[in-house]
Amino acid sequence: MLATGGLLCPVKAIKDMLCSRKEQYESLSALPLASYMHHGALKTMTQKQFSEMLKGTLDSAGFNAADYSGHSFRRGGACTAFIAGASPLLIKSQGDWRSNAWERYIDIPMESRWTMASLLTQEAGKE
Repeated sequence: MLATGGLLCPVKAIKDMLCSRKEQYESLSALPLASYMHHGALKTMTQKQFSEMLKGTLDSAGFNAADYSGHSFRRGGACTAFIAGASPLLIKSQGDWRSNAWERYIDIPMESRWTMASLLTQEAGKE
C-alpha cells in the first residue's frame, strides 16, 4: 500500500487511529486493528459487522457486493504477505489456517514466473 500522507491516505488513517487509542493499551501491537469507538468505549469489530459494512460500502460505491466477501481480505492478505516474503508459518498463523490451504490462494505474479523460466533456461544451457 502506497502512503501518500494526504487526507484520504489509508496508511495515515490507520496510523492516526492507532496513535489516538494507544493510551488504552500497553502497546500498539495489542490494539485491535478492526476497532471503533462506541459511546466512549473501544469496541472490536466482529466478522459479521465487518462483512455488513463491506457490503454496504461496496453497494454505495456502485460495485456488486455479491462479488466480494470478508474472505477476499483473507486471500489478499495471504498473497500480499507471500509476495512480501513472509514465512509460510507466519502467513498460516495470521490467517488462522490449520492446514496449508492458504497456498491455493497465492497468485504468483507473471514477472516471477518469467524469472523462474529464465533461471531454468540458463541452468539447462549449462549442461
